[in-house]
Amino acid sequence: MAEFRDELREAESKVEAHRSGTGLLRTGGDTLTEQTIREINAQLTAAQAEYATKSARLGNMNSQMRAGAGIDTIAEAQNSATIVNLRAAQSALTACKSDVVRRYDIKYPEYQRVIAEDQDNERQINAELKRIAASLDQEVLIASERVSSLQSSPGRAKGELSANNRAGVEQAALERDANATRTLFEEFSGRFKETSELKGITEADAVVDSYAPVPGGPSFPNTNLNPMLGFMLGLALAGLVGLVLELLDNDMSSPEEVEQVAGVPYIGQIPLPPPATAFSKVLANPGDYLVDKPHSGFAEAFRHLRASIMFADIDKAAKTVAVVSSLPGEGKTSMTFCPGRMASMSGTRTIVSDGDIRLRQLTEASGVTNEAGLLEYLFGEAALADVVQADDKTGLHILPLSDRKHTPRDVFGSRAFDALLLLLQQNYDLIVIDTGPILLMAEARFVVPTVDQVVVATRWRKTHRNTLRDTMKILRDFHANIAGVVLTFVDLRKKGHHASTWANYAAYSKYYQDT
Repeated sequence: MAEFRDELREAESKVEAHRSGTGLLRTGGDTLTEQTIREINAQLTAAQAEYATKSARLGNMNSQMRAGAGIDTIAEAQNSATIVNLRAAQSALTACKSDVVRRYDIKYPEYQRVIAEDQDNERQINAELKRIAASLDQEVLIASERVSSLQSSPGRAKGELSANNRAGVEQAALERDANATRTLFEEFSGRFKETSELKGITEADAVVDSYAPVPGGPSFPNTNLNPMLGFMLGLALAGLVGLVLELLDNDMSSPEEVEQVAGVPYIGQIPLPPPATAFSKVLANPGDYLVDKPHSGFAEAFRHLRASIMFADIDKAAKTVAVVSSLPGEGKTSMTFCPGRMASMSGTRTIVSDGDIRLRQLTEASGVTNEAGLLEYLFGEAALADVVQADDKTGLHILPLSDRKHTPRDVFGSRAFDALLLLLQQNYDLIVIDTGPILLMAEARFVVPTVDQVVVATRWRKTHRNTLRDTMKILRDFHANIAGVVLTFVDLRKKGHHASTWANYAAYSKYYQDT
């Protein structure tokens, strides 16, 4: 016991010595350095607020004085007793001047004296305004210096706090050793007292009062109550998780959400094409599937989309249409190529143009081979008849892009592009342009003001609400005539989980001949 007592005393002395040596002094649970940092931050906040207030007052007064505002509109002047007195004297001089003019001629010496006093009074008012402005300027300078001084103080205090934190590691180790020694001392002290008391016991003073009965079942856990409590807790937890997931869900999934976020009509949805084979997870090519299955629900979706675009403006049928998306991978190329093929199959003279200079997705999706394309025509390097290609399956005309990685000139904002649109409108009934992602590419922003209608492709359950809001803001800033928003890659099997609708997947599959 004596040995443990000495070890405990030594360990506690080391803890206190290390705390004093490293400055880890505490008051109320926090170190003095932490309290100092809080006080400096509080003073800095107050100083910054004072600086902002005085700067605003000085700026307001200077702007009013530069603008030639009247003395009655300057708040600082209204608080000056000197200006108030000068204004009162000015009012008296005005009355005196009126009286002198009424009684005498303006050449009278008394009138000249009143005019001189009035001018002197005006000079004193202007001098007082300048003095007030100079005083405010000095106060702003002092407040700025105080803010700068306080901003440098937390750096030193944080350095001390960092040193204290490093020293706290060794402090914690010393405290653990002291606690371990204290635990051993208390345990041996208790055992010592028990041993001392047992020395006086010579015989047992306990008797058997009764024997305990044998239980028929476990007293714990309650096998009837616990499953019920677990079931109720599981339901509550599942509801909470569902609510949190719903609140965190920012993806576009229903027509109502599209119209609420975009502020324009919802004009259709494009479902996912089926798998290429019965046991494949790879989806069929949209353009080929449209031709192979013209009576499928996938093809019907593009018929609806074409009708919505053509009659978005009932006063004027759309001839030039630009398809845009916020980001890559939202289905705008399929929304250009497939409606173009559908229109061409319906007998409409249609041409689609690839406007995505960097990725050339429409050119690759159509499968045309070319050495010259849109850029070569706009630069005057090729004729239009040489760059326009025809689709073998539908007769659709395609204006592709050559494999030209970069062009230093702005082609879509040029007169050549405007002239091309006019020429195409004379020869075709429908022109559809596949643009680049509007949030990433500047070219699309020059195209949208020049066409009759703009269609926005939004990927179902992938495009975020804020992304769509940014896209619509850009389109409105560039004065685009927006036909509406289309949800792409819609999984009809899963759509019912995200939006209520009376037309489920089974209804779609029964109506159309091809699925």
